[in-house]
Amino acid sequence: MKRIYFDIETSPLPETDIAHLAPKFEAPANYKDPDKIAANLAEQKAAWLLRGALSPLTGTVVAIGVIQSGQIFPMLASDEGQNESILIARFWELYRAERERSLFIGFNIKRFDLPFLIKRSWKIGLPLPLGIWAHRYFSDDFLDLLEVWQLSNREERISLDSLCKYLGVGAKSGSGADFYKLPVEQQREYLTSDLKLTELCANKLLAA
Repeated sequence: MKRIYFDIETSPLPETDIAHLAPKFEAPANYKDPDKIAANLAEQKAAWLLRGALSPLTGTVVAIGVIQSGQIFPMLASDEGQNESILIARFWELYRAERERSLFIGFNIKRFDLPFLIKRSWKIGLPLPLGIWAHRYFSDDFLDLLEVWQLSNREERISLDSLCKYLGVGAKSGSGADFYKLPVEQQREYLTSDLKLTELCANKLLAA
């Protein structure tokens, strides 16, 4: 069976689009100074906005990268003619076309990438591939390298960077949390690097 590696990158939505979803920020009860209260509330709001990229409620897909048949395809929403809806639709089209003869592999995809793609598809109105999710489990067409590493111990956590260093295949060049802040070409390089590292880890973990 062929292997297709994939990875997504996300960005916070504009504050104007998600302000109605913001929690009620409250300063600690022992704060009495109005200036300190205002500063604390502003700090909480800023932290919430920074975490926006981690949730499909407050974030958007800005890149999807794929390695297929040895070729790397980094797709960015900022590319001409692309946007979140088109990126996700193209990925679902690839999945539908290849699922019977390919295994889709990524790192932490069952806790982040796939839920994010599915929930954003619900928001946008994109039809999901049949059978991608059923009865609490994702289709066996997907293999999560984090689960391979855990060996059934779901409480054990490891980052892609730490896994790469442990396996001796390299190291990440930065943090996905800062992806949307990078210039476009650096975004492409970062996504390409993550895809390559994912493939190298898979080659080690799935060698037996």
